[in-house]
Amino acid sequence: MKLGIMQPYFLPYIGYFQLIKAVDKYVIYDDVNFIKRGWINRNNILLDGQSFLFSLNLLKSSQNKLINEIFVSENQTKRLKTIRTAYQKAPYFSSIFPIVEKIFAYDDKNLARFVGNSIIQIANYLQFDTEFIYSSDIKEMNHSLKGQDKILNICEVLGATEYLNAIGGMNLYDKNEFNAKIWNTLIECEYFTVIKITPVGRIYFTIDADFYSVICITGEGEIIYGDKIYEIKKGDSYFLPAGMSDCCIKKTSGNFSFLFTTSGNKIKNN
Repeated sequence: MKLGIMQPYFLPYIGYFQLIKAVDKYVIYDDVNFIKRGWINRNNILLDGQSFLFSLNLLKSSQNKLINEIFVSENQTKRLKTIRTAYQKAPYFSSIFPIVEKIFAYDDKNLARFVGNSIIQIANYLQFDTEFIYSSDIKEMNHSLKGQDKILNICEVLGATEYLNAIGGMNLYDKNEFNAKIWNTLIECEYFTVIKITPVGRIYFTIDADFYSVICITGEGEIIYGDKIYEIKKGDSYFLPAGMSDCCIKKTSGNFSFLFTTSGNKIKNN
């Protein structure tokens, strides 16, 4: 499962949506500190041929508050009028502006939810099938963690096998640390592939190779296929034949990890 995590930006740049399109699940990272003069509530629009800095009015904003602890002012009429004036002669204005009006009319004035809704509305218009999750809604994660440790914890809890980051954030985290934590390829050659996986949530697979072999090395988990559940604990092994679609492996207790082996280099995940 491919996962993306970013703070909510209001009407963000195209790269933001390219990241959303590229992942299966996208976490709106709302339980981190608000950044003044950042892009959570601000953006540049083109007004009379010039760049114009556009901001949502906020109530008592502070960098000492989390994004989801700040609220948007009720009256954003002037901001909506500015967008109308700037783009009313632009191509496709008549089909796009109603979406903008719907975004500004959103009832929940919590900054995280208000901006998050704007992202979801645009993604729906673009017909993305990405699932959206607010980080503050992930009960299983450790919300006291900071920086890379917090991102890694979200990946583990949601069962991510790949973490995708925007180009601007590539240097924020240690790629090797992510690979080793969740999806660590031990051996890969033309004859067979062995991967160590350490999930906290669920990991889904389609068996499109000749077979998969699963060997539990620590903790306890379950292999779920259809309505059947197979318990697996340290030392247990299972052989998964070809043709098993939507197979799921999940942790049930302990520091669950397992080795995944197949012929060739055909291991893929959903």
